[in-house]
This record gives sequence, C-alpha cells and structure tokens, in this order.
Amino acid sequence: IVWLDAQGNATTITDQSASGELKGWLEVRDQIIPDIMIRLDTLASTLITEVNLAHQAGLALDNTQNDFFTGTSAADMAVNTVILNDPDKIAAAGPTESVPNGNGTALAISALQSAALMNGGTANIGQYYTSLVSDIGSELQTASLNADHQNDVSTNLTAYRESVSGVSLEEEMVRLIQYQHAFEAAAQLINVADEMLETVLQII
Repeated sequence: IVWLDAQGNATTITDQSASGELKGWLEVRDQIIPDIMIRLDTLASTLITEVNLAHQAGLALDNTQNDFFTGTSAADMAVNTVILNDPDKIAAAGPTESVPNGNGTALAISALQSAALMNGGTANIGQYYTSLVSDIGSELQTASLNADHQNDVSTNLTAYRESVSGVSLEEEMVRLIQYQHAFEAAAQLINVADEMLETVLQII
C-alpha cells in the first residue's frame, strides 16, 4: 500500500496499517490465504505423488504404465490427458496380476485414503482435508463474529454520541419559540418601565 504526495512520489505505508478493516484485508492476503494455499498444495502434492507411484506399478489393458495425475500442486493438478483420451490406459491390475482380470492397483489407490500420509504420518488424506476445511470455517466464523461485534459497538457508540450531542429539530424549535416569547415579554417590560420613568419625570 503506497501513499502519493503532491509531487507523485510513492511512500510505502503497508507496515503502518496496525488496525482496522485495511489491516484485516492485509492479514487475510499475507497470512491466512497463503497458509491455506500451502496446506492445500501439500495435500495435492502428496495425492499426486502417491497415486502416481501406485499407478506406475500397475498394468493397463494395453500393458502400459503411465502417471495418473499431472502437475505438482493444487493449481495445476489434473488427470493425465493420455488417460482422459483413452481409459484403457488406467492401470487397474497389479504388477503380477493378469490383464484384464486384475484389480490390485485400483485397490492400492483406493487404500491411500486411509493411509497415514499427512502430518508426518499422523493423519490420513481425509483427516488432513477435514482439518483444513474445519480451520477455514473456523476462521470465517471468527471473522464474521468479530465483524458483527464491531458493527454493534459502532452502532451503540453512534447512538450514544447522538444522545449526548445530537440536535433534535423539534426540541430546538420549541426552545426558540420560548426564547422569542421571553424576549417579547422583556421588551414589553422595558417599554412599560420607560413609560413610567417618563411619567415620573414629567410630574417632577
């Protein structure tokens, strides 16, 4: 975030945003989203590597061996176009099984969902993904609650300020009428006193 002076010179002020909505946006951009992307890429990379290892060990209907996935991260992960163009390239049979009757590789790939492959061997792919989604939901809920709380505080403070220093047109109009009547009464009193004084002076 930069600030431009009158001459068009830019000064970076990102580090000076210590609070407020702008600080929240920066935190989401620079901390929360990158962390989520790293975890998602870790999940995708592990899935790509493990499925490809199992798939390369199997045999397709034409006895070929291919990667099942291409890419290295969640951004570019995709099913191999060779397999998309020809499903017979899927290596379902195990390396020692007969084709087309074998299904050892397909079972091995299916078993990966419960294998402890994530977090240093302490979680499987399903648990890791569930944890990721849960953390995202928790961050969203916390942000929503904080936003609601801040809106309530702002609304209450605004109402309090108005109750202390706000101007009511109806009340001010009533007061103006009262002051006008008081002024007219005072003017009448001065006129009477002036007439009395003039009468006394004439008597003297």
